[in-house]
Amino acid sequence: MKNQRKKGGQYGHKKYVLETPTEAELTDIIEHKLEEDDICPGCECRSYKYTGNYEDKYEIGYEVVTKKIKHRYYECQCRSCGALFHTKYDPNLRGDCQYDANVQATILSLINTTNAAINKIPLFIKGFTGDEVNPCEGYVAKVQKRAAQSLVPFREELSRFLLTRDLIYWDDTVIMIMTERGCLRYYGDETIALYFAHKNKDMAGLDKEGLLNLLKKDTKVMHDHNKVNYNPKYVFTNIECIIHLMRDLQNNADDTQHTEMLELKKLITDLISDKKKLEKDGRRRFSTQRINKTKEEAKKSVDVKENIPQPDNNPIVSKVLANDVIKEEAKHEGEHSDEQSMIKEEKNTE
Repeated sequence: MKNQRKKGGQYGHKKYVLETPTEAELTDIIEHKLEEDDICPGCECRSYKYTGNYEDKYEIGYEVVTKKIKHRYYECQCRSCGALFHTKYDPNLRGDCQYDANVQATILSLINTTNAAINKIPLFIKGFTGDEVNPCEGYVAKVQKRAAQSLVPFREELSRFLLTRDLIYWDDTVIMIMTERGCLRYYGDETIALYFAHKNKDMAGLDKEGLLNLLKKDTKVMHDHNKVNYNPKYVFTNIECIIHLMRDLQNNADDTQHTEMLELKKLITDLISDKKKLEKDGRRRFSTQRINKTKEEAKKSVDVKENIPQPDNNPIVSKVLANDVIKEEAKHEGEHSDEQSMIKEEKNTE
C-alpha cells in the first residue's frame, strides 16, 4: 500500500540543517555594502550611515579548477667524470603526459563507492570539468587494477603487522564478483582491517592467505560462529563469540526443554552487564574472586543430570553442547585474568 504521507520532513522527526562553519573554517568573507544607486526604501533619500550592526549568512560549495602542469627536469653534468644525468623524476610520471592522482582518485571513488558504470564515468568527469578532462573508457577500466597492484606491498606489511597483535577477529561472507559467487574475508581488530577476496569460500583460501597458520599459541582469535578455528593445524587460542553462544544456548533449550541452558545464558547476560559497569567506572578487569565464582557457576549450570528424560521426538542431548561451551574454559585454566579472555561480548551482531 502506498504511503499517504507527503514528501519531505515529517512531524516529530529531527530537522536537518547545515551546520554553520566556524571562523577558522571560512575560506572567503564577502562584505555587501550599499551601491551608489541604492536609496532608502522609506523616503528614497541617498544620505545614509552604517550603524555597526550586521547580519551574517553562510553558503557552502566547491569549485572545480582544472590544472595543466608542466614538470621540468634539468639535465646535469658531473664536474668530476663528465657523466650526464637529470634531476630526480617522479616515479608516477611515466609518460610524456598523463592524468594526475586527483583524476585517478576520482575515478576510483566513482567505481568503488558509487558503483558507477565505466562508460558513465568519462561523461561525468567531462561535464564536471567543463570538457577540460575527458578520460577514455579504456583508461578508466585500468585504473582500479593498477591501484590494486600498488597496494600489494601495503597488504603484505599489514599482514605482518597483524601477526604481532594479541587479539584478532576474522570473518568471511559470500559476495558477487561480476556474475559469479565469491568470498570476501576480513582480518583485524578495533583499529585495523585487512580484506582478501577469493573465488571460493574454502580452506584453500585460508591457506593461501597464510595468516592463521602463522599465529602463535598465545594469540587469541575469534570467528563469530564456525569451527575452523579448532582445526588441529592451528595453534592459536580460540575465543567463542558471545552472541552466537547465547543464541545456541537458547536454541538448545527450545529443542531439548532443558532449562539449565537458560541458566547459563542468564549468567552470561549478567556478566556482560557487570562488565559494562566496570568499564564505565574505568576498571579494566574483573577481580580474581569474581572470575573464580563465575567459573563455578558456569560449571554448575552445565552439570546436567544423566537421568533427565529426553523428549520422545527429539533425541538431542543438551549436555553435549553444554560441555562444548566450557571446554575451552577447562583447556586454558588460569589464562583468564585478562578481560579479553573472559566471555566477550561481540560488538558486530548480525
